[in-house]
Amino acid sequence: MPYIPKGTLDPAGGDLVIGGTHTGKDGNTIIANSGVMVIGYLVEQSSVTTVARFTATATIPPLGVCVGICKADGTQATFDAGSTTTVTVAADNATVAKIYAQVSISENTIFSATSSATPGTTTGSNQRGFYIVAASGASAGQVTESTARTANTTAQWSIQGVDPEDTSRILVSLNKSFTTT
Repeated sequence: MPYIPKGTLDPAGGDLVIGGTHTGKDGNTIIANSGVMVIGYLVEQSSVTTVARFTATATIPPLGVCVGICKADGTQATFDAGSTTTVTVAADNATVAKIYAQVSISENTIFSATSSATPGTTTGSNQRGFYIVAASGASAGQVTESTARTANTTAQWSIQGVDPEDTSRILVSLNKSFTTT
């Protein structure tokens, strides 16, 4: 299950969402050709002009979390058959359809994340002030519970505690994003 927005660390600041078909990397969030984008999944800048689902490459920090998917004209993209969160784009998306992701990039937004194991199994994985790594591939919508640590050098998420509405999930906020590196 994907990252679910739950609140903010800065109630006066709100969320910061980017998205569109702009030239260059600032705000351009066109989905990479033949890509699959899922609302609620972590996103990375895959090139100067496109984004993709986060792959956990150590040298590429996440851009943020996909919170919407739009056509080039700003209207809602058509979801894949049987889905309300997934869009698969064509092999020429970057130059023709230009379907793009709307991406939350605020380090103040709190998300509820599925954990790869019971929160607290690894010391600190359920405690504010610790950091945790995002999973990728088939587990792209969750955090890797065994990676909880106090150092924040490569962790994508800052832990905010256990989700009180679902104690199998961890509340997290972006630790480092493409916009702050």
